[in-house]
Amino acid sequence: NVPISEINKIKSDEVLKEEITIIPVPNTYFYGFTNNKPPFDNHLVRKAFSAAIDRQTLIDAVLNGAYIAANAFACPEVFGNVAGDPDVGITYNPEKAKAYLAEAEYPNGVGFPEVILMHNESEHHEKIAKAVVAMWKEVLNVDVKIQTQELIVYLQILGKDTLLETMPHIWRAVHYADYLDQNNWVHEIINNQIGTNKLRRGCLDSTCTETQELDFDKLTAQAAIEKNPLKRKELYKQAEYQLNNVETAIAPIYFNTKVTLTKPWVKRTIKTVGQQDFYLWNIDMDTKNKIIEE
Repeated sequence: NVPISEINKIKSDEVLKEEITIIPVPNTYFYGFTNNKPPFDNHLVRKAFSAAIDRQTLIDAVLNGAYIAANAFACPEVFGNVAGDPDVGITYNPEKAKAYLAEAEYPNGVGFPEVILMHNESEHHEKIAKAVVAMWKEVLNVDVKIQTQELIVYLQILGKDTLLETMPHIWRAVHYADYLDQNNWVHEIINNQIGTNKLRRGCLDSTCTETQELDFDKLTAQAAIEKNPLKRKELYKQAEYQLNNVETAIAPIYFNTKVTLTKPWVKRTIKTVGQQDFYLWNIDMDTKNKIIEE
């Protein structure tokens, strides 16, 4: 495995650059918005903050190109994902970001309150937070305060019973696949009636009427019982669109990867989830000995 800090060095090495492999793995790094906490109870504010994140520059300049810029919640390995679909997701667009914020009655950030971005202790999370906060300042002219917590405290704060005033406005999270299907993502994690609803989306309790129920929740519930795979994919695309483009309940940051070095004489399998099947690997001794001799 290759540390992120070493990736650029390896890519410039004549030998090692031929041995590097970046493998997608099924988890997504994202920022969650506390959807019912002002000013993020306004979807236009959430849209502005998502559109002001230059994900590709973040990955290239801060994370040494180790990850894949995310446009949606579920990553490429998951059935029903829309990773890379140009119709889904809010991508970096400074002008739109400014327009969203102005429409929310905070033109050029005027009158916008100081808000909090919280993450658990980690140099990695800190680098990302500082870069994104700088982007928000540059594009939106807003001040975001970064707060760091020990992991156990952080998880307690993000609990569903935490009082609204204690919740941060924005917080970092990651979802790892339990199984490679959108049901484990948009339905089990985000749907109000199934998931933990850390995002505090829309109607928050069991008294929701059918008309109050959000379109996103209806779509994921319908997809959970749909037997036709093609129809399920279409329902999940609509759900991701609702989540990212309409509600903008989250700001996806990147799809995770695993960066490894593999010698050219090793013929290996690559699994995106679970333990590697080492017993299926093969060492080409003729190639190995030839390279060693050279």
